[in-house]
Amino acid sequence: MVPTGCFWASGPRGESRTALGLRVAGTLGLLVRAKEKGLLPAVRPPLEALLRAGFYAKPSLIQRILRDAGEAEA
Repeated sequence: MVPTGCFWASGPRGESRTALGLRVAGTLGLLVRAKEKGLLPAVRPPLEALLRAGFYAKPSLIQRILRDAGEAEA
């Protein structure tokens, strides 16, 4: 079920959505938001599953996402 007000598109960037005043979040950002809303207990397990399935993200982005989720390794 997609929460009201959520818009997901697979375009390369969010220019058209930002022009409409919509907040833009990528796949990894949605994981962080799901954790913040209590829909996921942790970001790391689904993130690692995405990576194993062939999803690519720069290592610096992965670290930033884990830090934002409070799951960065010390």
